[in-house]
Order: sequence, then structure tokens, then C-alpha cells
Amino acid sequence: MDEHCEGRPPSVVTEKNVSTVEKLIMQDRRITVKQLAFETKISIGSVETILHDHLNLNKVSARWVPRTPHICNGEDPHHPHQRKQRSHNQVERSCCRVSGTVIIITTDYMEKGKTVTGEYYLGLLKRLRSELARRRRGKLQSGVLLLHDNAPAHRARQTVETAGRCDFEILPHPPYSPDLAPSAFCLFPNLKKSIKERRFEDITDAITAIEQGFQAQSDTFYSQGL
Repeated sequence: MDEHCEGRPPSVVTEKNVSTVEKLIMQDRRITVKQLAFETKISIGSVETILHDHLNLNKVSARWVPRTPHICNGEDPHHPHQRKQRSHNQVERSCCRVSGTVIIITTDYMEKGKTVTGEYYLGLLKRLRSELARRRRGKLQSGVLLLHDNAPAHRARQTVETAGRCDFEILPHPPYSPDLAPSAFCLFPNLKKSIKERRFEDITDAITAIEQGFQAQSDTFYSQGL
């Protein structure tokens, strides 16, 4: 079923529509997907297919820019004049900022008393792949880079093999830093503030509050967190 559907763009994804979308973006790089769908009279899904699979574009800081295959640490190369002032004794480095659209694909709530074992983590990887296939069609074909820390469950041979079978490419993880762990340094601390001193009747209430906390964050919150 999946093999039959995946890789077959809708009939409205024609050269004419691809050209029309490209012209609209050239006129206004901040145009939204909904606006593009309205102007071209095609579905949002078809517009996304054109943007990502045909024009090779990503949205960065609310603007459509060419997708780059390189991921590195630091400042945004599209805004060289907005670099933060560095300390005078710090060595100048050539680098770029990882930025883009943040989408929460899946969330795991571990039962009380359990720990993340190798077997448990393998299940998470498989579930992540299923969610990506369901919610972000075409993403697996274009490539998924997986960044996780060096915990034993993440470094296990079975984990590496399973990630490969899931079409994930594991990125090497340098020493722990805010740039490489936005969840630990940005997302979770702010989430804790939003639910601080609140009392929940049961785990369901707690999960609801957490998910509402995620949804309440603005786009700038995630872009600044990266």
C-alpha cells in the first residue's frame, strides 16, 4: 500500500504549477504555504511537494531559502551582519547556525519506574519512522538526520543497525552543548516554568498540560531555541 502511494506526486504537480509556485516565491519569499495554495488553486499537500521535492526549498526565519545538505554549528550564513558580538579573546571561527521549521513528530511518555534500555529505544525509532511516513510524506526518501547523545542505548550496535533500516543517518555527537541539545537547554526548562506548582489529578492531566505547553509556544520560541 505504502509502496504504491509513496513517490507518486499528485497530478496537479505539473511543470506549470511548479513554475507558478517558484515565481510567487521569487516575488515574496515570506509567502506562506496556505497563500501559495490559494493563489495556485491546488492543495497544501501538493504545494509542499513542489516546495520540498521539486524546488528544494526550506523555510528559514519565515523566508523560503534553498536547502543545504550541510549542518554545522553557530551562525546563520544568510545573515552575516546579525552575528552576535564575540568576546575579543575568542578565536574567530567560520560557522553557521542550524535553523529551520520545528515540528514535533512524536512524544514518548515513559511509565514510572522504567528506564530507557536498548530494546525500548529500538521501539521508539520504529515508531518515529512510522509517524514520519504518516505525517511527513516524502521525508524518508529525502533523508532523515538523527541527532541523539552518546547514551549507551543510543550507541548500541542494534540501535545503529535499526536506525539504518529505518533510513535514518546518525550524526556524530560532539561534547554536550546548548547548540546540540535544544530540548534540554531550551524546550524542557521553559516547559517546566509553565507547569510549575500545578497539581495534576492523574498522568492524563499531566500529559494534556505538557502538550498544551508545546502548542502554546510561538514560532520565534523554537527558532531562537535552535
